[in-house]
Amino acid sequence: MWMQILLADNQPKVRLGLRVLLERQPGFKVVGEAVNAEELLARMEADRPDLVLLGWELPGLARVDPLASRCGEPVACTEPSRSEPSGQGLLSALRRVSPNLCVIALSVRLEARRAALAAGADAFVYKCDSPERLLAALAGCSARETQQVG
Repeated sequence: MWMQILLADNQPKVRLGLRVLLERQPGFKVVGEAVNAEELLARMEADRPDLVLLGWELPGLARVDPLASRCGEPVACTEPSRSEPSGQGLLSALRRVSPNLCVIALSVRLEARRAALAAGADAFVYKCDSPERLLAALAGCSARETQQVG
C-alpha cells in the first residue's frame, strides 16, 4: 500500500529534492505539487493525498479562511485573518477536505516549529535536518494511518 504525498512549497528546488528522496523510498508516492495555499486546496480534491509536506512559508498561508466556502469547499480570502495564527486556517481547511490527513510542516526557521505544531501540524521538520529526520516523521505518519485503517 502506498502513502500518497502532496508537496506544498514555493521553492522548486525544495520540491525537487523532496520528490527525489521520496521516489527512492518504498511505500511513498508523490501525487502532486502546489506552490501556494490556494493551489494546495485545489490539489487536495484532485490528488486525494494521505499526507502533505507543507512549507510553512507557503504563500497565502495566513490568508485561507476555512469558514468561507464555494460549494462547500474552503477558499482563500483577500485579507489575512486576524483571529487565527498563520497556518491554522489552512490546516483547518485541509482537514475539512480530508479529516485523516497527516501534515508535516517544513521550514528553514526553527522558531516556526512551535507555531506549526500549535496550529495543528502532526510534525515539524527543519529543512536543514538530515533526510533521515524527514523519513522518521513520514514513518510516524504512516504508522498512524495504518492504526486508523486497522
